[in-house]
Amino acid sequence: MPDTATSAATKSLTDPQWRELCTQLRTTDDISLKLLGFVPLFTAAAITGLLKTESSLSLPLIIACFAGSVSTLGFWIWERRNIQTCEWLRARAADLERVTFGPTYIGQFARFPGAPRHFGKAAAEKIVYAVTVAAWLLFPLSTLSTSCFSNVRAIFILLLLVYAVVTIMIALWALRELTVEITLSPCEPPIWLPPPSIEVWLTSIFEDVRRRSG
Repeated sequence: MPDTATSAATKSLTDPQWRELCTQLRTTDDISLKLLGFVPLFTAAAITGLLKTESSLSLPLIIACFAGSVSTLGFWIWERRNIQTCEWLRARAADLERVTFGPTYIGQFARFPGAPRHFGKAAAEKIVYAVTVAAWLLFPLSTLSTSCFSNVRAIFILLLLVYAVVTIMIALWALRELTVEITLSPCEPPIWLPPPSIEVWLTSIFEDVRRRSG
C-alpha cells in the first residue's frame, strides 16, 4: 500500500487550488522583478537625457522631475498592493500544505524561514523606490550654480520657492506611503441581510401610497 505521506504529497502537488496559487505567485513575483529593474533604469536614462537638454533650473525641468517622482510613487503604491497579494497567496498556500500534511510539516510554503534581520522583499523595494523618488526630487538642485545666485531675478526666486514647497509635499507623501505597514488581516465579511418577503414589500408600498394620498 502507498505511504500516507507520499499519497498526501501527491494529492497536494496535483491539487488545482495549490497549483493555481503557485501560478499566481510566479506571476506577481515576475511583475515585481520587472518593475524593480524598470523604475531605476528608466529614471537614470531620463535624468541623463534631461542633463543633455536642460543645463539650468527651468519650469520644464521642474515639471518633468515632479512627474517622474509622482509616477514612481504611483508605481510603489501599486507594487505595495502586489506585495500584499503575494504574501497573502504564500500564506494561503502554507495553510493548504498544513491542512494536507499537518501543522509540523516543512514544505515549500509552510514554515518558510523569515528574512535575515527581517529585511526581505518589501524592505528592498522600499529602498529602491525611496532612492528613485529622492533622485527625481533632488535632481533640479544639481542644475544650480553660483552664477544663478549672482544675477537673481524675481521669477527665478518664485520658481525656486514653488519647487521647494512642492518637493516637500511630495517627499512627505512618499514618506507616508513608504512607511505604511503591509498587513495580511482579512477583511470583515459583508453583513448579509435577507431580502424582504413579497408581503412585506407590498405592505410597504401600500402604506407609502396611503400616506401620499392622505
